[in-house]
Amino acid sequence: MQQVTPLTGGWSTDTLRVHATCETAGAVREMDLVVRRVPSDGLLAPYDVGREHRILRALKDAPVPVPAVFGCDPAGEYLDGPCLVTEYVPGEPLSFFGQSTDSHDPRLQAYYATLASIHSLDWHAYGLEFLDEADDPIDAELHRVEVRMDLHGPAGPRDLAMLDWLRAHKPPDTTKVLMHGDPNPANYIFAAERIAAVLDWELAFVGDPRTDLGFFAAIQSIFGGAWQLDAASFVRGYADANPSANLRHLAYFEAMGLFRVAAFLHAAKRRPEMDTAPLWQRLHQRFEQIASGPDEGGPAEAEAR
Repeated sequence: MQQVTPLTGGWSTDTLRVHATCETAGAVREMDLVVRRVPSDGLLAPYDVGREHRILRALKDAPVPVPAVFGCDPAGEYLDGPCLVTEYVPGEPLSFFGQSTDSHDPRLQAYYATLASIHSLDWHAYGLEFLDEADDPIDAELHRVEVRMDLHGPAGPRDLAMLDWLRAHKPPDTTKVLMHGDPNPANYIFAAERIAAVLDWELAFVGDPRTDLGFFAAIQSIFGGAWQLDAASFVRGYADANPSANLRHLAYFEAMGLFRVAAFLHAAKRRPEMDTAPLWQRLHQRFEQIASGPDEGGPAEAEAR
């Protein structure tokens, strides 16, 4: 290794950029790598770097650009924790869930088109059946959140009430597509106006595409404040890129996104520097607003139609 530089911006892993020299069969080449080490108590725990490694390998020839993967250490034998090694992809991301990205930024067209492309990918053809974990995609995702919450929990009465409501109000018209799972624009690396790579596939699964849309809205509801790219603009942009998209019941999927984030907030209790009280307040306020409202609708859905 010639140089190791910590990379900032990620919340859930320790990420290093590594310049290294590799010799193979007498040939020497320079390599620019990213090493991501996942902590056992991170915000997105439990992690499975072997699963993410498998996803990236499966997508290497797909029309969705992903970084090349060079290695995986699920047992944490080398860096005191499981790690994944990929190529470093130069470029610039957009801002955290559109916080400071102008809604007219020309790069957004590529972002929307790429997210729609992920959702339309033939995941069977790319050997991603292992991401399809249940007949009902909503049940599968709720179970994943339960597991994450139990790891950091225990779940409280309000968590269980959210789960009961989500199970009782599942929309009937679900479909199964490949989900990025974390459609944060900051995970999309741009070279000029072209997407060079989509990063951070640890939350990927097979589920209903509205789960990605609802998660985007949930993040903005929880963090509050002004967003240059708000959830309604995001949904409109996605709908333009995917005209056949089903945009019914988006409020339900935002509620499911709020429940997903509740598990992350339980993990954040181990970080005393994070004041999660206002986040919990906004999460519960928004969930109660959705639960007491009509069966479908919400700001993002109403403006998208």
